[in-house]
Amino acid sequence: MSLKLPEPMIAAAAAPSLYPELPDARAFEPETLSMRSMIRVEPMANSVDEPLVELPSVRALQAQCANHAAAKPQEMLASNRTESDATLLFNNNRPIQAVEKYAQAIEQNCGNVFAWANLGVLLVLSTEPPLRSADEAQLALQMAVKLNDKIDWIHNNLCIARAWLAPLESVEKMISDEACTTARGLNPANKVILDKQFYLAVAERYFVEGQYAQAASTYQIAVSADRKRDCNTSKVHRQTGIVGSRARGGGGEGGSLCDFAGCRGIARWEDQRV
Repeated sequence: MSLKLPEPMIAAAAAPSLYPELPDARAFEPETLSMRSMIRVEPMANSVDEPLVELPSVRALQAQCANHAAAKPQEMLASNRTESDATLLFNNNRPIQAVEKYAQAIEQNCGNVFAWANLGVLLVLSTEPPLRSADEAQLALQMAVKLNDKIDWIHNNLCIARAWLAPLESVEKMISDEACTTARGLNPANKVILDKQFYLAVAERYFVEGQYAQAASTYQIAVSADRKRDCNTSKVHRQTGIVGSRARGGGGEGGSLCDFAGCRGIARWEDQRV
């Protein structure tokens, strides 16, 4: 008796991808980046040996988008993936590459509100390396608000960018700015969190300007606004130790309760998307 064995099944060919594959963010290397439109940011004053840092220009992106056709669904998806890669880069302490990827996400889809918004957040909050540019941040956040004016944290960060641009003597009064008022009106339940974020930024401004007594008192206001322990609370403990030491004439970091290294600014915005 003979048996007839079934013919082996041939696997179907892989279906072609409808959308382009983007490289894994973890594989990016600084030397592979193509810097197109740039602004030049001076290094911090105490880092005289550091070279200038070059970043994509928000103004150039806006000008490019003014003449850009509406993104197709395929481009929107690619832009969303690139924006997620950018956030991954920033949360892994690679802010220069993150800025470049946010710019790429905007080039793929000028209507990507979160690419504009998170680019603005990065530019206003970054301190290391010296990426902070409140003027560029304000432009990016204004663009995000224009695209979607119903997101409270975007308005709040626009208010923070304006506080960085305001004269030092009036910086705390910026909480009455239209952007801050709009943020709290959109979501009254988030007022405590929004206030904490604002006062943390104001305290950082005082700290950078060497106004250590005002910085210490403003950090305390931020903590009293919201006593929830998070990366921001750790930063407050560390910074109050530093400002306390410097206000007394010291230069060390005495009084630090914990190190907040690795607590990046954009991660918390991702949880508030609508």
